Amino acid sequence: MNKQIISLVGFATLLSMLQGCAPSVYAVDRPEPSAYVFTPGEATDASQLNFVDARADAYTTFSSGALPMGLTFEGESLKPVDFLAKFTLAELAARGISVEPGGGDAVEIRINKVVMRNYRATGFSPFTTVTMLSADVVGSEGVNRVGAFVVRGKVPVWSFGEVIEPTLNQPLELMVQDLAAKINMHLYQQSVSDATVQELIAKVNSAPDDGLAYLSVYQLGFSNNPSAVGALIEMTKSPHEYVRCAAISSLGTINAHEQVDYLISIFRSDGTWRDRAMAVKALGDIAVMGSDQAMNFMRESVENELAGETAAGAEWTREILGLYLRS
Repeated sequence: MNKQIISLVGFATLLSMLQGCAPSVYAVDRPEPSAYVFTPGEATDASQLNFVDARADAYTTFSSGALPMGLTFEGESLKPVDFLAKFTLAELAARGISVEPGGGDAVEIRINKVVMRNYRATGFSPFTTVTMLSADVVGSEGVNRVGAFVVRGKVPVWSFGEVIEPTLNQPLELMVQDLAAKINMHLYQQSVSDATVQELIAKVNSAPDDGLAYLSVYQLGFSNNPSAVGALIEMTKSPHEYVRCAAISSLGTINAHEQVDYLISIFRSDGTWRDRAMAVKALGDIAVMGSDQAMNFMRESVENELAGETAAGAEWTREILGLYLRS
């Protein structure tokens, strides 16, 4: 019996070491372009976009956190602004919006902050990344703030390489798609068809416990089609965390301004910190699209209602405020 106990303890120790050890550098993949095409809209003069690195010194390190996670792309250190520029243009093209990189009179996409933070409590807990973006779309109509916030976690079982796809590649892809969707909303106002919305809803509802179902929920938010709002509201009640959080976030991406009270109620609920943080992210999206109610809540209430909270979720929520509120 004692030998069995010793063997079990030894195995548990070895497994913990395997789970806890991680290389310091990982290669990430190119984001897959969207398969969901926007319907043609009115012609626009915004045929060129100029991506500008406007990051303060404090945000020039992209990947940081509890574990050293140097990221490379195509054999070189990941350059996040260049990565965003290249693949946001590719995402817009995949959706049917043809734009080119440009300068001079081109619409400026000013990247103010783009970071990926990671944390992990123990060798048995999920490795989690929080990917954040704050940018300004600067065109002839003025300056429009856009933000993105993606949380993903995975417990590595046999090797730490298991985290690459869910916690590195997928957040990067979602960040690119989120930025492309908001550029579309501000400049092109194109949307996917009602039929595509119904296809995505059916896909999520047929297998909500599929580990990738949440990606289709995000696509509903990127659709810029208000017919998706009702389904997104239902999905915010899902027992599956990533489906639920993606739906909450997507109510902001799609500018469901009539759902501000509902999002405030999620923030004030006793739900998980991720639900509450995503509600603030969605309120930020809606606020910068012109909702005084959402903006006033962001400016006057969120920080006060977080007073005294010190958990990681409160810290991330405070960071979300900074993505949307100009100093």
